[in-house]
Amino acid sequence: MIKNKRKTFAAVSAVTLSAAILLSGTFAWQSISQMAKNEVQGMGDNFGGRLHDDFNGKTKKVYVENFGDEDIFARIRLDEYMELGEGAGIKNSEDGTNKAVSLVKEANINNVMTWTTHKPNTSVTDCDTKDSGFHDYFKWTMGGKTWYMPTFDKNKDSLDADINGTLGGGSTGISYGDYIEYKSGDKEWGNAVYDADDNTVHDENVTAKREEHIAAETPDATVITMQKWIDDGRTPGNYWVYDVDGWAYWANPIKPGTATGMLLASIEQIADPDEDWYYSINAVGQFATADDWGNKEKGTGFYDKNKGTAPTENAEILLKQLAGLLDVTVTTYSRDIVTVEPGAEVKFTATAKIADSDEALSGKEFEWSVSGGKSTIEKTTGVLTVSEEDDLKHLVVKATVKGTESYGIYRLQVVAPTKKP
Repeated sequence: MIKNKRKTFAAVSAVTLSAAILLSGTFAWQSISQMAKNEVQGMGDNFGGRLHDDFNGKTKKVYVENFGDEDIFARIRLDEYMELGEGAGIKNSEDGTNKAVSLVKEANINNVMTWTTHKPNTSVTDCDTKDSGFHDYFKWTMGGKTWYMPTFDKNKDSLDADINGTLGGGSTGISYGDYIEYKSGDKEWGNAVYDADDNTVHDENVTAKREEHIAAETPDATVITMQKWIDDGRTPGNYWVYDVDGWAYWANPIKPGTATGMLLASIEQIADPDEDWYYSINAVGQFATADDWGNKEKGTGFYDKNKGTAPTENAEILLKQLAGLLDVTVTTYSRDIVTVEPGAEVKFTATAKIADSDEALSGKEFEWSVSGGKSTIEKTTGVLTVSEEDDLKHLVVKATVKGTESYGIYRLQVVAPTKKP
């Protein structure tokens, strides 16, 4: 007997985009979905970040574009939901039409806040929720690059996601007729929408401008765990760093007019349930500028627990490092005064460490300087040449972490040259 099964694969049944936004010197939040506006009360500027969600039934590309005029920082969370049984996928079923059972207890198809956040386990695609069972049916491919059309929605007061490919229509309930696979050289004319910069979302505060946009390519992204990032020396790069709480951070500032590489690239069904089923992924993005990711004590911005988990300690280090705000110390391995002779050539080294920690930060460049005499030092290599005129003088060699105010020093005593026998 062949059993007919209705299969509903939601691209972005409720793609929700949240962003840290600055308003009158404090943080406020806006949450806009594909379906509705002002789901959470609040107004403000989202800095120019736009979450892209491209879906054609299998390919699901999730990444971030910066259409603004300043560097932004981004993090994305992916929440999953799946239910099995009669009526699976029917929302707001008050008449009992939907008799399906969620794979995760207490999760509700009508409330994305109850869905299960994807958290990496042994790998970024291995879900940490032991009893979810999502990945018994679906396999994710993460990372990579894609061609995309820069958004026409340049309204900074809008937090809508940029959707390429929608769900709806047709006798099967599935239609992706508006999905476009962009390639190099593709162009589109459209009405680009700009806001009036007055931090309101009303339609009368936006203007439309006819523009031609040209397809652009994202960088090629790698997706790694937070532990992998730490083990590799906490260096910036074109990759998403997946933290233990399910937030993935782009490990570079996103420059204006550019985008991140893909966090999620595609979904492959690897098993077919024996009954009706519904599966959906809810993508949540958050953006901020420089150190404006919120206040831990006040619970604002990234620290607003009502909008998601606050950044972990490792995520704080990542954000501060990317913004050049990481408080580091410099170790020069010198406890005592170093003695040198006139005319000598000495190479110095230094190591940057996270403040109040023994963790070394690789990839840090130093700028070297010397004071107290006429001796000179190579700015980038730390090679000191002691002047013949600095006999019996005290010198100070300074190593500064490039782009910061963090430094360490050697204290030197120039002694009389050793007499040759």
